[in-house]
Amino acid sequence: MASAVYAATTGLSSSWYFVGLGDPKRLFFLESLPRLSGTVIGVSLVYTTGTIILMPLTQVVSALGAVYLVFRFVRHQHLESSPERPSARTTRDRLRSQSPLVGTAGMAAIYSGMPMILVAKFDPAGLVAYGMADRLRGYAIIALTPVDQILQGWVPRGGRDDLRRRIRVALQTSFVLAIFCGIGFALLARPLADFLSGGKIAVPTDLVVPIAMILAVVTMSHCVGLACLMALGARSALLHSTGIGFFFGVPAVTFAALHTGAVAVAWTILAIEVCVCAYQTSALILRMRELA
Repeated sequence: MASAVYAATTGLSSSWYFVGLGDPKRLFFLESLPRLSGTVIGVSLVYTTGTIILMPLTQVVSALGAVYLVFRFVRHQHLESSPERPSARTTRDRLRSQSPLVGTAGMAAIYSGMPMILVAKFDPAGLVAYGMADRLRGYAIIALTPVDQILQGWVPRGGRDDLRRRIRVALQTSFVLAIFCGIGFALLARPLADFLSGGKIAVPTDLVVPIAMILAVVTMSHCVGLACLMALGARSALLHSTGIGFFFGVPAVTFAALHTGAVAVAWTILAIEVCVCAYQTSALILRMRELA
C-alpha cells in the first residue's frame, strides 16, 4: 500500500514547472534532492532495522516534503501580470497539439510493462531474478531523471543560435553518462540484489549484462529524443520511434518469452532499444542539417 502511495506521488512532481522555467538548480534542490534523500534514508533504515515497510514510508514523506517546498517557492513568486484564462477553443487546440506526446506515453507504458507479464506467464522460474534486475534498472532510470529534465530545459534555452552547440554538449554528456551507468550497473547489480533481498535473490550474469546495456542505450535515447529532438520541434520523430519500439517490440518480446525465457527477453529488448535509438539519431542528424 505504501509503495502504491509513493508511486501515486509521481503525479505531484513539479519537474514540468522547472523544466519550463529552464531552472535546473531549483529542480535539483526543491524536487530531486528531497526525493533522493528519502530513498537513501529508506535504504539505511531497512539495512539497520530489517523493516522493509520503512523504505516506501520514507519515500512518501520525502515526496510530500518536495511538494511542500515547491508550493512554498511558487507561492512567494511575484508574477509580472496575472495569467489570462484560455478559451475553450484554445484549450482544445493545445490539447490536440500534445496528442503525439500522449500517444508516445501510452505506447511506452504498455511496452515497458509487457516483458514482466510475459516472463511471469511463460518463464515463471526466471521471474524473480528478472524482476529484481528490472527493478534495479528502474531505480537507475529514476535516479537519472533529474539529468534528463535538466537537459530538456537547458538545450532549448540558448535559442536557435546556440542550439547546435548545446545539442552537441548534451549528446557528449549523455554518451559518457550512458557508458558510466552501464558499467556501474554491470558491476553493482548482483551485490545490490543480494543486499536488498537479504541474500535470497541471485541475479545471473547472463541477465545482468543485457539489462546493463539496455540502461546505457535508454540513457542515450532519452537525451536524443526528449532533449534534442523536442528542442528541434521533431515531435513526430519521437512518436515514430516509440511506434517502432511498440509495434516491433511487443511481438518480438512475446516470441522470446514464449520460446526461450527471461534472458532472451532481455536481449530482445536491447535489440529493440538499439533500433529506437538509431532511428532517433538519424532523425536528429537530418534535423541538424536542416538547422545548418
